[in-house]
Amino acid sequence: MLNVSSAINYNFDRSFSTKAIGIIQSVVNAPTKGSWDTASVTQVHKFQSMRDGLGSPDGKVGPKTLGAVIGELQYVNRKAEADLLKGWSHTMPSTPTQPGAINPLSEFWQGMSMPFRFERFRGMDPITNRMADRWRAACVFKVHVGLNPALKPEQACRYEYRQFIRGNLWVKADGGQWIFANPSMKVPSYAGCSASIGLPSDACTTGILDDTKWKEDGEVRQPQDRYYGRRISALVRDARCQDEWLPHGVGYDYYGSDQPSITGTWPGVPVEAWLELYFQGYVVEVEEDDEGFTTPIRVVQKKTWVCHSQTMRLTNYANAIPV
Repeated sequence: MLNVSSAINYNFDRSFSTKAIGIIQSVVNAPTKGSWDTASVTQVHKFQSMRDGLGSPDGKVGPKTLGAVIGELQYVNRKAEADLLKGWSHTMPSTPTQPGAINPLSEFWQGMSMPFRFERFRGMDPITNRMADRWRAACVFKVHVGLNPALKPEQACRYEYRQFIRGNLWVKADGGQWIFANPSMKVPSYAGCSASIGLPSDACTTGILDDTKWKEDGEVRQPQDRYYGRRISALVRDARCQDEWLPHGVGYDYYGSDQPSITGTWPGVPVEAWLELYFQGYVVEVEEDDEGFTTPIRVVQKKTWVCHSQTMRLTNYANAIPV
């Protein structure tokens, strides 16, 4: 039970420095003021309520709670801050490399089910607004996240999947130089993430695929952007992709599949084409606000992979020849 004044007094009596309080506040997702207040002990209470082995949640940063905070910092490689907090009495969690007593993941894998290939199709030319022979380069990959069944249901719902993408299509006409095709991708605008939790912080904010900057992956679907693995997102399961937590958005298993593709209209001359996309997949712990929106606060595990085509020579609408 949370008694705000009692928790503030207890934490004050622990004689944490201003810097130490700010570090603790950053971990529990409270404003980093460097002093104890209602918002801080309320967030400590939430932090305690989602972790086993810390006793009854009370907002007090005792030895066990401080040990869990240190575990969080160590897990995201914030070693200097973790070492600073070790100057106060603390008890580390039972699993040294994992914050809290339960490893939230039982499985996290990614695999290709179709390599990149070029194909011909009839579609609308975005420049002329007329039907035309066009080409598409596409592949298919799948992702599965399995959460530890030992988690309580309310704990399991705090874990989601996030995906980031960067890359480009390169083309070269006969006798010419390789150039970026710079295709437009259907991904939501992105404002960046806190680097302290391990997500890309330099992500681009436009809808254009970029070779140097990561972009949060998903689709713009009204009334809000849909990101992969977000539990409040609309369930998606069709021929092109899958994005759902089973069962009913609150379960322990996430299944995702995607068919990243780039299309173009025939340029009129033979060209060589090379497509390379890089992906980062993250299982994250999130904090939910009063409106049900979630914000990542900790990276649990990360995977990286690349999807690329062979260099293909496109000589006409109907064929693509490996170079």
